[in-house]
Amino acid sequence: MAKKPVTEKPEVTEKSLFPEKLGKLEFLTLEQAKKLTLKERRFVQEYLACHSPRKALERSMAVPNSSTLPTRSLHHRAKEMMQKPLIREAIDEGVRWQIANFGHIQERVVRELLQLSTSNIADFCLFGDDGEINTDFTLATYEQLAAVQEITVDSYMEGKGDEARPVKRVRFKLYDKKAPLELLGRRFQMWTDRIEHGGLIKVEGGLPDGQEPTDNNSSDSSSGSD
Repeated sequence: MAKKPVTEKPEVTEKSLFPEKLGKLEFLTLEQAKKLTLKERRFVQEYLACHSPRKALERSMAVPNSSTLPTRSLHHRAKEMMQKPLIREAIDEGVRWQIANFGHIQERVVRELLQLSTSNIADFCLFGDDGEINTDFTLATYEQLAAVQEITVDSYMEGKGDEARPVKRVRFKLYDKKAPLELLGRRFQMWTDRIEHGGLIKVEGGLPDGQEPTDNNSSDSSSGSD
């Protein structure tokens, strides 16, 4: 009886753990990465990019056809991923790495401010030919929804008797755009605050020899009268 050929397991290397499309998780050692599956490493990477368990689950493709799954199912699976000790440990390491490399945090803050300052009510509305406006969040992206501060849904019956029909009224409120626009303007030095001082200005260390302090509020005008 012929012996079955013995197939050796491929050596686990850094290249096999971190495919080019996935990118290297700089904060994990090779030994730490070996303990995580490819799906788990993708989940960790995506979570550190968005800090949302549900969104990280969708982006990491850990759930096939995630867009067709009920919201409750997505939240449940994302919660399970976050409760895994190895994933939790990797995420904690990643957060510490992000803090040490503060440039990443700066980039994310600027991105969040841009999302708030460029939000538009039209992103969440459907405009009919007759001018009727209906609220619609189905096409809103995750980034666009970050600009929504509040959603209120009122359900009630309109009419009486057999003519009564259910009515659902949806109201939403976006975050104020002025504050993030001002912060972005200061960040990129689009304008600077100008402060004018009046009166005597005290100079530390004194003035050069022979120079007297001047009062900017006083004018030295000479007028003679005979």
